[in-house]
Amino acid sequence: MRIENDVKLDFKDVLIRPKRSTLSSRNEVDVHRTFRFLHTGAEWSGFPLIAANMDVTGTMTMAAALGRHHALTALHKHYPESRLAEFFAGADGAHAFYSIGTTETDLVKLAAVRQRAPLRFLCIDVANGYAEKFLDTVKRVRDENPHSVIMAGNVVTGDMTEALVLAGADIVKIGIGPGSAIPSFRPSSNALTRRTVSRVRSAPTAAARFPATSPRPMGRAPTSSCSGACSRATTNATGKSATKSATAKKCRSACRSTACPRRRR
Repeated sequence: MRIENDVKLDFKDVLIRPKRSTLSSRNEVDVHRTFRFLHTGAEWSGFPLIAANMDVTGTMTMAAALGRHHALTALHKHYPESRLAEFFAGADGAHAFYSIGTTETDLVKLAAVRQRAPLRFLCIDVANGYAEKFLDTVKRVRDENPHSVIMAGNVVTGDMTEALVLAGADIVKIGIGPGSAIPSFRPSSNALTRRTVSRVRSAPTAAARFPATSPRPMGRAPTSSCSGACSRATTNATGKSATKSATAKKCRSACRSTACPRRRR
């Protein structure tokens, strides 16, 4: 065990910082994105919001409602096999994740439903993603479902994010028990549970090593990374705004995007 004495931030400590925009109205904002997944090579376009697989939010009704807005829902795992098979055989199943844990019962049920309906999205969810059994389950599910997009979590550090991607995950859930009412906060046996904003910063950095999972913007929404000279206003170490048409030299020193090819190493 290693004791860390630096300050840790909770999610409640984080505010969204506004940024100058070329849009004249909020009605012009396009939140849709296209993602290409690392292990399947498949693309998905929509609003990148996923309702959690809790029994009060991860419902089939929620999947139908969010699906109308091109968003996703991770179903809770308490539905019976027959109902899941019927749901995923229908149109609303295209907007939902089939959720499992790490038990053999979950894996047997997954195989049974998969024989009766296509499962495009899978969610492997545990309270503490640092158990070796969890990583083994991700590898097994990837081997048995080579054409499915797999979301796995929860973890809070870059090293486990990378391990999950290498094991077969296309999407990694970051943050353990981020809500004050989440019961996994205390029993997860992880000292970095929800007070992990400082740690969570390392997870996207690890994921950025696998560029196939990077989002591709649609419409007029601002991009999240640079290509060549910066195409967006950046912030340097002193907090002053760099010019929008930053030179390559300024891009190297100012750009904070991990995906930027000119980012200073």
